[in-house]
Amino acid sequence: MSGTHECVRYRRRSALAWLGRLGAMAALTAVPAGCASWPDNATGGLAELYPSSSGRLNELERRYVALVNSGIADIHPALLVEARGYLIRAKREKAGGLAADSELSADRVEDILRRLESRWTPATRHARWQ
Repeated sequence: MSGTHECVRYRRRSALAWLGRLGAMAALTAVPAGCASWPDNATGGLAELYPSSSGRLNELERRYVALVNSGIADIHPALLVEARGYLIRAKREKAGGLAADSELSADRVEDILRRLESRWTPATRHARWQ
């Protein structure tokens, strides 16, 4: 009979230890998640606030702004969003000292802008108002 009593005591102890570990893990994961407030994607930061030291990135941004001001967002909004995301990424990578990564992101921006500029003809400009 003493063998059965020890088995029940062991099960009870291991179940309480398991619940204690589970509670500790829940507390450790809940505390950092509740304290962290993450900004939305591409909503600010030093890379977005200040002009880049890279002439290429500044030129890409100038071309991007010119396309946005021309009204191409009415026809190709998804490509503009993609270009803006890669442009911000390239600026952040450049500011972070990741020059090679920044060049790759800038290549993606340039490819998208080139595609947009080739699609944006005088006929396209008038078609959006009809």
